[in-house]
Amino acid sequence: ITIRVPTPLVDPGGEPINLVSPASPSFTQAGMRLREARQALRDRTPEDAVQACRKVLEIIGELDPPATQAEIKKVTDTKLRDARQRWSALYWDLHSLTSAASHEDEVARGFNWSRQDADAVLAATAGLLGRAMQGR
Repeated sequence: ITIRVPTPLVDPGGEPINLVSPASPSFTQAGMRLREARQALRDRTPEDAVQACRKVLEIIGELDPPATQAEIKKVTDTKLRDARQRWSALYWDLHSLTSAASHEDEVARGFNWSRQDADAVLAATAGLLGRAMQGR
């Protein structure tokens, strides 16, 4: 399965991006982080891949904000949620899942990230990034 995310992802102005301390989130940063995740999979470090995906999700959340979790929960019957609410629910669930790779609390310690887990997270993250870019 291939997920197409057009690269290089370039932001208006073409200014160099400081990944350590970025001034503001950008699609360029997201593309670089996505490539980091892919490289981590190649290096057989699935937890690092999931952590990089979490960073991509943070950028997506700022550039193409999803509906809030409170807004989603207002519609308790999931069959009645509109498209934005459903895509936002996917975003928040993936955000929650990837959080475990960056924390050391009791619950997160129970996660053991496999290659297949990281593949699924990377595919979902790339798909959401592709969707976010549509609205540019």
